Amino acid sequence: MSRGVPRRFGKGAVLYRKGDMIGPFYWILRGEVQLTNEQGVQSGHAVQGEFVGEGELVKPSPARRGTAMALGELDVAEFDPTYIANLLKTQPALKKIFGEADAARAQAQSEMDDFLNRW
Repeated sequence: MSRGVPRRFGKGAVLYRKGDMIGPFYWILRGEVQLTNEQGVQSGHAVQGEFVGEGELVKPSPARRGTAMALGELDVAEFDPTYIANLLKTQPALKKIFGEADAARAQAQSEMDDFLNRW
C-alpha cells in the first residue's frame, strides 16, 4: 500500500458526488460507504476490504456517475486515479476484478431501477 494515502472521514462525509471530476480511488480499511446512483437512489454499499471510485476508471468518464458517503467513521487508503489507471493497463487481473465489481454494481442498480419503476 505504498501509494495509498491514509484518510479518515466522519459520519456523513462525502467522498465524492455525482458530477465531480474523476478523483481518487478508495480502498476501505474500516467502516462502510453508501453508494447512490445517478438518480440519487441508494444503489449499494461497500465495506472493509472493498473499494469505491473504480467505475469511471473501468468505463472512462469525465465525471463521477454517483455519490459515495461515509455511513460512520471511515478509514480508507486513497489512491491517485492516474496511478490506478496505469496499474489497470499493466495488470489485466486487476482490471478484471474492477470490471466485475463495476458490472455487479451496475446490475444491482438496474434491478433497483426496474423495481422502482414498477410503482
